[in-house]
Amino acid sequence: MSDEQPVTDATLVLGMLLTDPVGLGGAVLVGRPGYLRDRWLSVFQDHLAEETPFRRLPVNIDDDRLIGGLDIVATLTSMKPVVARGVLAECHQGVAILPMAERLLPGTAARICAVMDSKSVTCEREGITRQWPAEICVIALDEHVEDEEGISPDLEDRLAFSIFTDDPECAALNKLPWSENDVGRARVRLKNIDTQNTDIEHLVNGCLALGIDSMRSPLLALRAACASAALEGRDSVNQSDLETAARLVLLPRARQWPINADEQEEQPQESMEEQPPPEPQDDQQPSPDREAIPEEVLLQAAAASLPPDLLNRLYTSSLSRRKARGGGRFGGGGAGNKRGRPIGVRRGKPGGGARLNILATLKAAVPWQGIRKKAPEHHHQDFTLPTPRLRVYPDDLHLTRYKIKHESTVIFLVDASGSAAAQRLAESKGAVELLLSQCYVRRDQVALLAFRGKDAEVLLPPTRAMARARRELAALPGGGGTPMAAGFQATARLAEDVERRGRRPVIVVMTDGRANIASDGTPGHAQATEDAENTAKFMQARRWETLFIDTSRRPRRKAREIADALGAHYLPMPHASAHTLNDAIRGTVLS
Repeated sequence: MSDEQPVTDATLVLGMLLTDPVGLGGAVLVGRPGYLRDRWLSVFQDHLAEETPFRRLPVNIDDDRLIGGLDIVATLTSMKPVVARGVLAECHQGVAILPMAERLLPGTAARICAVMDSKSVTCEREGITRQWPAEICVIALDEHVEDEEGISPDLEDRLAFSIFTDDPECAALNKLPWSENDVGRARVRLKNIDTQNTDIEHLVNGCLALGIDSMRSPLLALRAACASAALEGRDSVNQSDLETAARLVLLPRARQWPINADEQEEQPQESMEEQPPPEPQDDQQPSPDREAIPEEVLLQAAAASLPPDLLNRLYTSSLSRRKARGGGRFGGGGAGNKRGRPIGVRRGKPGGGARLNILATLKAAVPWQGIRKKAPEHHHQDFTLPTPRLRVYPDDLHLTRYKIKHESTVIFLVDASGSAAAQRLAESKGAVELLLSQCYVRRDQVALLAFRGKDAEVLLPPTRAMARARRELAALPGGGGTPMAAGFQATARLAEDVERRGRRPVIVVMTDGRANIASDGTPGHAQATEDAENTAKFMQARRWETLFIDTSRRPRRKAREIADALGAHYLPMPHASAHTLNDAIRGTVLS
């Protein structure tokens, strides 16, 4: 390896992808189109072998071109089924570029993920079955801006690296410090890299500390550590390789700051029922061949290279990655027959305004023409019907499906109890007012509920009226007990009413999770918490999109448990501001 140019992270990612492109999955290039991004792609392509496939997939690519299918022109010419390979099969042992990956349809992203998992393309459509090998490396170009949704979280989970192309490191990228022979030797060495059980254990512990709940992340990090060792000419993974993997693979996926031992000692003691069980004693000794590397060392080394704006990314973009596209009954859109954006076809007969899809109908009918021509002719009472050149049966008819966007109602449920109520209510007031102006453009509505004392009340019914919202928010009271179960019950009733009106309910809960008033109005922490969790499970069964904002001074385990009972996205935000809440909500539940 040459010493003339320092090895930056952008350069190191290129070297790792050239060494293990299929094992690492690929990378997400985050940033607007421009010279820096094109330069990174150009250097990557220049160091691939000449015969390596390098394909760009259009954002609106259909299934025939993506995974293969019936070649309608060749089939109509020969009057027998002719199957064509898709672009993913053409990318076997090559690279697939996804421009504007944030705009991929969920179905397209799911098919790419399935191909990456199975390393093959299976086409079972229109009466045909074919399978082709497809070991691919995916480079997703994520061009979303701050107030837009990013790429599919399932696709991002399968790509090892995330690179911000606006980083100055990309500007300094001219050529790799490794020659073609160096990369070739690294690929051969990669097959025999020695790893220890403690390596994956430390990476898994690092994922837990950073709030990463994906099982693929530590495996991708281990592949990255092996690629790093192979590039450096080593036969085993060492501490430097693990630190590199934690920095490049785990940190971009982080959803919380790692808490060190000193911070844990400063945390206030919770009740005995909230104390986590003691850690079991590990009697296993480190491997005699290599000294064990404490995971604290990995976290400290990785945290030393944190970008200054990572905390904002944790609050705004990590939840966007988890958003389920199209989940539930009101996911973000519905399917219709008459209007909207075309999203596919389905079998059916025209009627009620549904539109016949001619191409899909022909593709369903053509493969069976040889059999149908041998069938007896159809006769009428008075005459014989002429034999058609193309016989179309009712089962061949296909209709075009359209995606219809549902309007949303954002329901704020605010904990207005206790001494800190004034600050929480002020933050909620600012967030609601900011959202109102944006919801007015989107034709979305905002509602506000508060729980305090022994009951909950609707302070602001669903509305887009700015003047009325400001009057109601100005008079919002605070103080008293915490009847969390009553708040959940009132929210559920309002969300059901919103659904009956044909809108999509989106729930935002702001509380510290310390319930102390039961459903019947009696005080008691244990019963109040049980009632709140039972009501939360009922709300989870309704599959409403929910965001739980923990407003306590330090994130609490009990608050996380209530958020899990709700099935909510959990966001610990002790020092939330109106603008931060607004960004988090828009990135999580509004698109």
